[in-house]
Amino acid sequence: MRISKHLENVAINVVLTVAMVVALVPVYWMVTSSLKSPDEIFSTKTTWFLTAPRWENYADLLSKTLFSRWFINTVIVTVPPVVVGSFLSALGGFAFAKYRFFGQTVLFMTILLSQSVPSFVTIIPVFGWFVQLQLVNTYWALILPHSVSALSIFLMCQYIKGIPDDILDSARMDGCSEFGIFRQIVLPLIRPAMAVSAVLIFLNTWNDYLFPLVMMRTEEMKVLTVGIAGLKSFYNVNWGMVMAGTSLATIPVMLMFVLMQRQFVEGLTAGALKG
Repeated sequence: MRISKHLENVAINVVLTVAMVVALVPVYWMVTSSLKSPDEIFSTKTTWFLTAPRWENYADLLSKTLFSRWFINTVIVTVPPVVVGSFLSALGGFAFAKYRFFGQTVLFMTILLSQSVPSFVTIIPVFGWFVQLQLVNTYWALILPHSVSALSIFLMCQYIKGIPDDILDSARMDGCSEFGIFRQIVLPLIRPAMAVSAVLIFLNTWNDYLFPLVMMRTEEMKVLTVGIAGLKSFYNVNWGMVMAGTSLATIPVMLMFVLMQRQFVEGLTAGALKG
């Protein structure tokens, strides 16, 4: 029995190690390519270890492009949806999980079905609305669409269903308002789910390319995804600079996972068990 258990642990560790290597090799290749010259990048000889890092790619990126402005723009359009979207998702999940109202099932199914509609299908009418509202080429054009997440509402609903109704009823008997129940009881209990929601909204907003490409009309209003993609022309591509920009754009994503790792894993695990 012990031997089989030991072999099982070894097999799991081997699989996890292989998965980690497969996931990290592209990241390593991206970082090393950002420190190579064009000749090294296009060389037929594969070099895994750098002998003379070429930091000029980063210097050229910061001095010859608007990368710093693109980075600031991306932060500006990402932070509000993470904060507002997580709160609204929790509020919506609480309503669907703990209240009964007319049309609840239809509304909830409509929210879920909206996930199956590709973003490129809705971008034309959304663009038309934003033109009429004079929001094109403004931060609001990217903040508003990402401030509501159907997937986060679903996850919150499934998580909040696991909160016993007796706790909420006791609070009502003590005279607590409905919003007070949500703020003082529900929110502290769903922090892991909030972390999952925050990470999902962050990734969706930070990595979005289609909406910024359509909504932002000037070079100064571009975000990282559009700006870095614009470094590639039809006749010439400075892959060292592109990889440098991609490497820098990846750092906030990694930091987000590091900071939210514990809560994120707890939220996914609890959500799976309660669902």
